[in-house]
Amino acid sequence: MKYHTDLIDGKLQLVFEDKNFTPLFVDFATGSTGYRIRHPSYELIYAAIGKAKGLKVLDATAGWGTDAFILANLECKVTALENNDIVFRLLQDGLRRASDVATRIHLLKQDFFEFAKTTFESFDVIYLDPMFDDDEDKTALPKKEMQVLKELVGTTQDAHKYLEVALNMKPKRVVLKRPLKAPQISNPKFSVEGSSIRFDIY
Repeated sequence: MKYHTDLIDGKLQLVFEDKNFTPLFVDFATGSTGYRIRHPSYELIYAAIGKAKGLKVLDATAGWGTDAFILANLECKVTALENNDIVFRLLQDGLRRASDVATRIHLLKQDFFEFAKTTFESFDVIYLDPMFDDDEDKTALPKKEMQVLKELVGTTQDAHKYLEVALNMKPKRVVLKRPLKAPQISNPKFSVEGSSIRFDIY
């Protein structure tokens, strides 16, 4: 998949040579993210992190920033890490254009494992949503955003490593987002389940 970034209509967009793909940009006001902001009672992630407003959260793998923004909307103070340059710049641009909710997100271009080695910060919650190899039914085509993210960021087989490093940072809670039918990693204290995903809590 060939692509480049371009500033179009005031938005940084990922433009594809394949005409089947419309340009992709980060937007928190419309689409699925906008809907989730307007209907917060449906958010399983609130139950997963403990429902409390004002928590200090580390989103270790920010991606397109949807979950970070949902948590910031709960008035959490979110440190969001994204190490891929293109994804980081698209997310940075989306936050620049977003509402005041985005001011509660501190976005860093950094790898989670390197951040864990050097930070002196403590967090109430560490939230993990890396792209694992078993994140989807291999016979199903993922949504465009997920397909593009997987191409840009790649997948990982280091699920145990993510969890181990997060636990060693000694937050009050580690939340690991998984497909509903994916095997558990280690032994979570409990899980919050939806129709297609679940949150394992450690």
